[in-house]
Amino acid sequence: MRKFVILFIFITTFTSFCEAQSVKNIRTTVVDDKVEVHYEIDSAKTNQIFKITIKCFVNEEEIQISTISGDVGNNVRGGKSEYVAIWDVLKDVDELNTAEFRIKLSPAIINPWFTTLNSALSYTPIGLRFGYLGNSWGGYTAFRFGSGGYYSVNGVEVAVNLSSLTFGISKRISHTENLTLYAYSGAGMGRWGSYKFTNTKVNPADSTNGFQSSVDEYKWEGNDDYGIEVEYGILAKKKRFIATTGLSHNIGEEDLYTTIVFGLGYSF
Repeated sequence: MRKFVILFIFITTFTSFCEAQSVKNIRTTVVDDKVEVHYEIDSAKTNQIFKITIKCFVNEEEIQISTISGDVGNNVRGGKSEYVAIWDVLKDVDELNTAEFRIKLSPAIINPWFTTLNSALSYTPIGLRFGYLGNSWGGYTAFRFGSGGYYSVNGVEVAVNLSSLTFGISKRISHTENLTLYAYSGAGMGRWGSYKFTNTKVNPADSTNGFQSSVDEYKWEGNDDYGIEVEYGILAKKKRFIATTGLSHNIGEEDLYTTIVFGLGYSF
């Protein structure tokens, strides 16, 4: 069995990254071969959940802590008078003489995945948006589709389908206890517009026999426009419910089209 001599001389540095809240009243104790880090979170309420990260440094070199338990990680709930994290030191290092501990406090990422309806007032009214909302940055993919009208060829009716596919990022811009706001922006490809396919009877003169013949001449009427699509807007999250609104532009060869997009959804 291995034996270890451990002398703990702690220089503690604690940092926090949470709006208007911080770690305070820090103290460390040694119990057998374990270190207990005691701390408090200023003004923490029971409905708040935090992510607590504890790092250990010796001579500015970080020691990997893999056997820490207690009030640490992504689901530390507020409302306690004191929090305790316990590090089983000898499972990570053979000997520890002088160490510096750093604590990072940030809001926990709760139910970061989401899906919402993705509807447009014009052209492509039906769709979905899927994504991830982090503490700072996130991402998503979205699609919509709709109908651009119908035309007939040889008695067969054909639909013109409109579409939109975008990929984008989100950035948290505001966070309170009850509401979090994100700005989002994305780009992709789309096909917008309204269409009509007509045929016209043409009767050219037949120079060989003097008779008139009837010819069907088909042509498009409308704005059959594929183009680059750009969108931006605001996403609001209240508990697990989400609402979005914004603008989407299709930059086609023939014209620039704009529509309002919006949706309601749920995070999980």
